[in-house]
Amino acid sequence: MSLSKSVILLLLTILSNYASAGNLIIFDDPGVVAYESGGRVSGFYREDDDRRSCYFLFYQDDEKSSNELMDGYSRQKINTFGLNYEENRFAFDDRPGNSDISGYIYKKDSAWVISTDEEPGGCGFEVGGFMHLPQDQSTNTYTAKKSIPAIGVRVVNKKTYFYDKSGEDFARRSGYLTPGDAVVILQQNGAFSFVRFSDPRSDKATYGKLTTGWMRSIDLVNPFPLAIK
Repeated sequence: MSLSKSVILLLLTILSNYASAGNLIIFDDPGVVAYESGGRVSGFYREDDDRRSCYFLFYQDDEKSSNELMDGYSRQKINTFGLNYEENRFAFDDRPGNSDISGYIYKKDSAWVISTDEEPGGCGFEVGGFMHLPQDQSTNTYTAKKSIPAIGVRVVNKKTYFYDKSGEDFARRSGYLTPGDAVVILQQNGAFSFVRFSDPRSDKATYGKLTTGWMRSIDLVNPFPLAIK
């Protein structure tokens, strides 16, 4: 039985709306988020409390850097950076120039270590510490628990609400995110993206609480270089 051209176009549209481009890596620590696609890794670390916020994004811009080995760990060179909160402009070219810090991601089996050449702003002490190598006793090691299909990391560029989807309609919920919050897109449908958000406030009972829902795609910005999806 042959399908009509209109049915084929409809199926292609559905597949393109829901297709994933890579995988979200889920860790035992809700503060770290990593996304792998096309042999490269990107993501962010965020943990807030009532005194400071340890928040930076990272990306690997060279596939070949993942071929290095060190003490049994694979080593991927990364660049890290912060966000431009002063103007609420979150595209990569708008980032604060003095926030760039180089580093590495070390991996052995399911263990990941993020190591930076300098301490990212707001980090260190009780809230994260990243100037360590895997063999250091004080190193934070994150265990990858599982991966799920995903499309990419995005940053919210304005106060934006979650929506519920019923059929072809989207109904706004009371919950929302604020500028600078980072999410992972799991699906897309027309003008909306289905996102996953983890509460970064370590001094709250809701730390690590997951919220999922639809958001307007226009309110989500790719914070990485254009070559990094």
